[in-house]
Parts: sequence; structure tokens; C-alpha cells
Amino acid sequence: ATQPSFDTTKYPIQYSSPCNMIVETEEMKKVFKRTNIVDCITKIGMREEEIAEFCDEKLQNVSSLLMICNTKKQAKNIYKQLRENTETIARPALTQGELAAIFEKEGNPLSQSVISKLENQQKEPPTTSPDVIKAYATHFNVTADYLLGIRDNAIADENLAMIGSVTGLSDKSIQVLKKWNSLKKEPMKIATTYGNGDLEMLNLILEDYYDLSNRVAENGYIAGYSIFHFIRSYIFSDLFKREPQDRIRYRHGTRWDDIKIGDIHQTDTESNVIEQLNAIGKSGASSYSEKLHIYNTENEQETYTVDFQALYKNLSRQHIIEAIDKIKERIDKKNEVT
Repeated sequence: ATQPSFDTTKYPIQYSSPCNMIVETEEMKKVFKRTNIVDCITKIGMREEEIAEFCDEKLQNVSSLLMICNTKKQAKNIYKQLRENTETIARPALTQGELAAIFEKEGNPLSQSVISKLENQQKEPPTTSPDVIKAYATHFNVTADYLLGIRDNAIADENLAMIGSVTGLSDKSIQVLKKWNSLKKEPMKIATTYGNGDLEMLNLILEDYYDLSNRVAENGYIAGYSIFHFIRSYIFSDLFKREPQDRIRYRHGTRWDDIKIGDIHQTDTESNVIEQLNAIGKSGASSYSEKLHIYNTENEQETYTVDFQALYKNLSRQHIIEAIDKIKERIDKKNEVT
């Protein structure tokens, strides 16, 4: 995607100062926040080749990536570099001519000009063309539904694709489970330690949660978080932030009301609009701080500072251990009964 600087467009947009449409508060940041920004800026910047390498590295763990460039030329150069970087031992990168030759050999001919138009996202020929779909689906072993964006799973095997559709498992997850299952039939000793035991353990955990859900459902309840929830909380513990203590209430008579942004604060000499609320602790720390300040009630001079992120990470780790202990306890009891 390209986004030119507003002051270089045909009709430049000049910002007023300040140009904020709303008051920038922590509450507003939460409302508009849709992703985490990781600052990868370097002092000397990044060349197009380095940006391509950076994107290629990120694409190892995600299915799609949005890059915003200032010019179409820059976007084109980086895309070209990414194509060159896709060469691997298993499957070298193909030129448009080589791909056209492969399609021809497989009995699904597409001209190089057609492939070029597709890669450059030109309107013609349409990607819904049966010839185009057949050629790409056959060679890359994916489904037509995947090419058309109807289904997220690319697996051509209809049975495996159905597993993904029903369970929500990704292609890679399904392939791993399939591999583990195949190792059970292998005579190799490695099968007893790699895959086979892991698959049995996965079944045990899911079956335990299934049994637990049924038991609590009999009393009209819903089972709590599974162990996978706590594992996620631990791995992504940096996403959890301390909730700011910025709610301020005041009492008048027998009634309590909140002080809100936009309220008028009236004194004997002046009136002001409240633009931001920020509670301050005994130590003077802001309620938005990631540090928790603790003091001794018998000696307020004795204070300690605890990092919220580290505290939550340790808590998440403890939750995993507790969940494992509970699963083991339930499985042990089940085995005793059996």
C-alpha cells in the first residue's frame, strides 16, 4: 500500500496546530487501538533490501503483512526484492516464464502475459476465470475456494480441509497432527517420543476438558478456562496492561457521582473544563504507571515497587502449573475408577 505525504500531494493538506480532533487521553487510546506497534526504527534507517528481509522474516509466522510505502516505486522495488528472497532449497522462486511452462506441462496452459497481469493485479483477466483457477489450484495443490477467498484453509485434501473448516485449526496445525498420527505406524523408536506421545497427551487434555464441561453443565454451569487459555496468557503476557485507576467519585449528601472528562470544575474565582483524569498514589506515581507501589501500613516510609508485567507473567505461569495439576488429579481419579 502507498500513502504519500499529505504536503506533497497535488492539493497539499495543511494541518492546523494543534490538529487533534479529540482530546488525546489514555481512555481514547484504548478505544482506537487496534494493534501493537513495535518500534524497529534504526538511526541510519533501512535500505529496501533490508526492509524486504525484515518482511520476509515476519512472514514466516503470519499469513499476511501490510506494508505502507510513500511511493509506488518503493513498493514495487521491495516487492521485487521479496520475490528474489523467496528462493528456498525445496522450491526455488519461479519466473513468470518458468511458471507458464509448468502450467503448460501440467495440461493447464496460461500465457506469461496472463500471469503477469495477475501478479500486477490488473483487472483482466479476472481471477475467477476457470482456466486460471484450475492452473493455480493444480500446481500449488490448493482448493479453488481458497483461491477465491471463500475458505481460509488452502489444503486440497477435502478431508483435511473439512477438519480445518469445522475445528478452526490452521493448515500447519493439521499437517503437524497428521504427521504425529503417521508416526504411530512407524517402527522407529523415535515414534515413541516424537509425535506419538504428544498426540496422546493432546487427546487426554481435550478429553479431560470435555468431561469437565459435561459435569458442570449438569448443574447449569459452564467450564472455566482451559489450560490453553493460560498458556496463551503467558506467551502473550506483554499484551496485558494494568487498568488505570482514573475513576474519581465524589459524594454530596447520600449520593455518589463520577467526575468525568468534560465536566466543569468551578471554584470561587474561575471555572475549568476537565480534560484529563489521573489519580496519583502516595508515592506520587501515576495510575497509568506499569509499576505497582506497595507500602507498610505500620511504616509508610517502607515502600516497594513491583513491575506489573513481571507480576502478571509469573501469575500466568502459576496458572499453567495449577491447571496441569488439576488435569493430572482428574485423570488419576478416572484411572482409579477404571
